[in-house]
Amino acid sequence: MTAGATWVHHDLTRGCAVVRRAESRSTRERYAWVILRGATPHVSAASRARIVRALKETGKRARDVHATLRGTLGETGDGSPPIPPGARRVTYNPFRAAGFHYADTGELWTGGDVVVTGGYAYEI
Repeated sequence: MTAGATWVHHDLTRGCAVVRRAESRSTRERYAWVILRGATPHVSAASRARIVRALKETGKRARDVHATLRGTLGETGDGSPPIPPGARRVTYNPFRAAGFHYADTGELWTGGDVVVTGGYAYEI
């Protein structure tokens, strides 16, 4: 794979990382795990507000892709992601917070130099 601007989100149904490259926005590739360099989180506030409002109105949790990690694509693979000891888990739940945060402390996460994502995201 060649490096370049990349958007990644986790597919909750298939349980994989979905990669969308900037040069071909319509093409999506699926991998068990992805390494991003210079990763930054992006959340659509309007889309998040819609699904939170839907929960209040209907009592059901709607799902839509509105949170991505953006960065430069590094390695990809199948099987278990290469998570080294000491990596910090980063999570996002639109019903709990407006942005990505560290799972252990709840502190806001604004991005990292190297991130492994596949199920959960880990800052290395």
